[in-house]
Amino acid sequence: MGILSKLIGAVKVCSNVFSRYLINRYLINRYCRGKGLEIGPGTVPYSRSLETVYVDKFLTHRVSARKYVTADASSLPFKDNSFGFVISSHCLEHCPNTLKVLEEWKRVILPNGVIFLILPHGERTFDRGRQLTTLEHHIEDQTKGVDESDSTHWEEFAEYSIPQYDHGWTNQARNEDGSWNFEWIAASGNLHYHVWTQNGIIGVLKHLGCRILVCLEELIGRTDSFVVVACIEKD
Repeated sequence: MGILSKLIGAVKVCSNVFSRYLINRYLINRYCRGKGLEIGPGTVPYSRSLETVYVDKFLTHRVSARKYVTADASSLPFKDNSFGFVISSHCLEHCPNTLKVLEEWKRVILPNGVIFLILPHGERTFDRGRQLTTLEHHIEDQTKGVDESDSTHWEEFAEYSIPQYDHGWTNQARNEDGSWNFEWIAASGNLHYHVWTQNGIIGVLKHLGCRILVCLEELIGRTDSFVVVACIEKD
C-alpha cells in the first residue's frame, strides 16, 4: 500500500480540520512548492507557500494579510512560464470557457510544473441532477468563444442548483417581477456553468496534454469535492 493510500485510510476517521491539515501537509506541500499561484482562493486559501500569489477578481473574497492580484482567471497578468504550480479550489466551475481558462493557467506554469484542482463533484453537490459536461461541449465552447453571458446552462442551474442549497445570495438575485436575474448571478460569480466528476476533468486535462499525477474521488474532509493533480508537459 502506498503512502497516499495509507494516509487516506488513516484520516477518514479524523475531524475535518485535521483532515484538511493532513491534506495540506502531504498533497499540497508535495506538489505546490516554491513560487506559484492560487486562483480564486476566497477567504481560506489552501496554499501556504510564502511565494504564493493569490489571484481573485472579487475584492470581497480576500484575506488582507496575503498578496492578491486582481484578475480574471481567463486572463492572467503574468509572463509565460512564471510559476511552478497553480492551485485552485471551487473556481473553475464558475468559468464559462473551461479550455480557455486551463490553457491560460498552463501558459503561466513552467514545464513540468503542476496544476492542482479541487472541484465540486457533480453527484455530491447542489448540482446533482444536472448533465455532466462533456469534452466535446468544452471544445465547442472554446470554438464559439463563450463568455460570462453564456446562458446555455442557466435553466439547469435554476432548476437544480438553486433550490437544492440555501445560497446566501438569492434575495439579491431577483428582478422586480420576482424572476431570477441571470446577469447578476453570473456577474457575481455564483453560477456553475459546468458539472464534472473526476473522470470528466481528467479527460479535459489529457486533451490539453497534461499527465495525471493524483486523482482522489473524494477530498478527505470535504465530501462534496474531488482532487486532480496534473503535470504540465510542454514542448
